[in-house]
Amino acid sequence: MIHTKKKWILWLSGILLITALIYLGICAIIYDRFSKLPSGHRDSTGNTPTHFTHNPQGYEWFNPTPYFLSSYQTVQFPSKSPGITISGWFIPGKAGHPVIIIVHGYLTSKADTRVLVMASLLHKHGFSVLAIDLRDNGTSTLEDGRTSLGTKEFMDVLGAKEWLIKNGFPASKIGLAGGSMGAATSLMAFQKDPSIRAVFADSSYASLEKVVAKELKTRHVPTLLAYMAVRLSWLISGDNLLKNSPLQAMRHLNGRSVMIVHSTQDPVISFWHAQKLIEEAHNGHQVQVQTWIHSLKGHCDSILIDPVPYESKLVTFFESALQ
Repeated sequence: MIHTKKKWILWLSGILLITALIYLGICAIIYDRFSKLPSGHRDSTGNTPTHFTHNPQGYEWFNPTPYFLSSYQTVQFPSKSPGITISGWFIPGKAGHPVIIIVHGYLTSKADTRVLVMASLLHKHGFSVLAIDLRDNGTSTLEDGRTSLGTKEFMDVLGAKEWLIKNGFPASKIGLAGGSMGAATSLMAFQKDPSIRAVFADSSYASLEKVVAKELKTRHVPTLLAYMAVRLSWLISGDNLLKNSPLQAMRHLNGRSVMIVHSTQDPVISFWHAQKLIEEAHNGHQVQVQTWIHSLKGHCDSILIDPVPYESKLVTFFESALQ
């Protein structure tokens, strides 16, 4: 009887071990797939601030011609992470005006049409602009071919800020703007550097785990895999995807200006994320948080769908915050 009981215990232990290994293996595959990045500018190859024709999928109808700029400078500078060189396009504005660092999203680069349109809208009003490629994107350093979804890329943004300081821009005149992962990255950089005065965050995530879970649900994969997929990053690539987050950043604004932009119809990063960011800011009595909540379709696409109000919100925010 005792022998039979031991056999059952061993059998159940074996089943549990195999199940755990299968679970971890699937989570590792999920992490590998969402973290690996194709190289270069991808669908935006060929786009520059003076001429861009490759529009995001679904927005082939968008006419970029009115947003072409007359000139730009290609620049390079070190990230705040050793060994990483960041590539950027610098567009000088009017003397004495602020400068905005624009940060691209997941699977895009500084050549993304949304980034270039934003640069054009800001430059039209006298702002200088620095659009950057985060590491492993565009023509910046290929570190490991993976994204950490902003949790270490914020160091590249801080490198951009340092470069602007060295080129004569006072910290009080430097703002950040980004969409999706670029917004999340900007918020994390904003938290780490209290001298940066303002950030315009379009469609940022609040919880990385929630974003991964939603993507899995869309693909009809059990969402319980998201928990471990995010945490396995440390074992597989050495990246801790939970070390920094936009939600943490909202607790450390210290009276500085933030604009949260989000669509209630966002199919990628749900409106829940904006609500959590705003709620966290209000819990910390951060009265400088402004919001633009709209119901336009798509993820981070309002700049293409309705650029006129987007321009007004963007420019008014930075003119007030960086006056």
